[in-house]
Amino acid sequence: MICARRPRILSLLGCYWPGNEATGPNQSFRAFATGLRDEFDIRVVARDSSGKAPPEWQVDNVVPLKQLSIRRFRARGLLKLLRETPHDVLLLNGFHDQEFTIPALILRKYGLIPATPTILSPRGEFAMGALSLKAGKKRLYQSFVRQMRLTQDVWFHATAEHEFGDIEATRLPCRGILLAPNARNLPNLPSTAPSGANGSLRIAFLGRIAAVKNLEFALDVLARTTTPLTFDIYGPVVDPEYWARLEQKILKLPENVSVHARGPLAHEAVSATLGAYDLFFLPTLGENFGHAINEALASGVPVLISQNTPWRDLARKGAGWDLPLDSPMAFVETIDQFAKAPAEARAAARRAARALAEQSFAESDALEAIRRMLCHVMNHKGARS
Repeated sequence: MICARRPRILSLLGCYWPGNEATGPNQSFRAFATGLRDEFDIRVVARDSSGKAPPEWQVDNVVPLKQLSIRRFRARGLLKLLRETPHDVLLLNGFHDQEFTIPALILRKYGLIPATPTILSPRGEFAMGALSLKAGKKRLYQSFVRQMRLTQDVWFHATAEHEFGDIEATRLPCRGILLAPNARNLPNLPSTAPSGANGSLRIAFLGRIAAVKNLEFALDVLARTTTPLTFDIYGPVVDPEYWARLEQKILKLPENVSVHARGPLAHEAVSATLGAYDLFFLPTLGENFGHAINEALASGVPVLISQNTPWRDLARKGAGWDLPLDSPMAFVETIDQFAKAPAEARAAARRAARALAEQSFAESDALEAIRRMLCHVMNHKGARS
């Protein structure tokens, strides 16, 4: 398949720097934009988090950026922007996104914007754990999309085989499902290292403070440990009611557990920050990739995660543990046992974590797969196949 010279790719991505709110999609987009910017004219439209949206396109160190202020159920000026910004491919991120994806699908359905080839990346939203949150509302929206056939002329983007199956299971009408892994970067191994002694742990969590990341489960697990530990939580609060409930749990934790909410973490500080911890803990309900997990491994930090991510068989690889959420005591025992591990075993786990990140990066064909995906949709502009 042959692409035209530097086709324009317009991506609607709810959160993007400098509104550093959604680490995973941001990292994936930046890696893709950096890797393919010589071949494609890539632009991104995002939510304005400052309240001072610039009137024209701004250029960050990767791509041109346009920020839109947000009204209820839509981004202000989205119709005008999609009409007046020529583009060869439209990228939508997040199926349930009510500010960009939903309005764009409706505008496209009724011919109010150009019907350019469109790719929708659900970003893990069709995983069973993610769908279990606000399940009634999500079923209603899926039914609406199915009835109105809003996605019948849209390509879905799956980043892994398990997400391909999740998308198929929705039975949403579409042009097809395209498989291309998330683009990723491999940061330098930080010089930082944990300073804690054997018998204690420094544990980090990095992610949005939202139910899908399952931070409540993490706190419940820590409450049952006997290990003296510090648990630092990095990430923006996107669900204040959820966080208010967690704050009450934190107040009731036993004396051996010290918890600190550190707030959002700038991406350039992630590697050095995580590198200072003994363990990364993310018992997520579902990830299509898990950029924070990749960042922790790349920083030389073993991870303790759920089995709802592509990162599996970690114990055999020596890089951490992926455990079932229906066995919370397995998490408790793993933390307590790891705290007692000798320094040599902890150092070996750090080396294995970094080695796994390097192997994943070396084996990834993400940029080539994304290139093929973009060319494929541009070469299939006509009737549904």
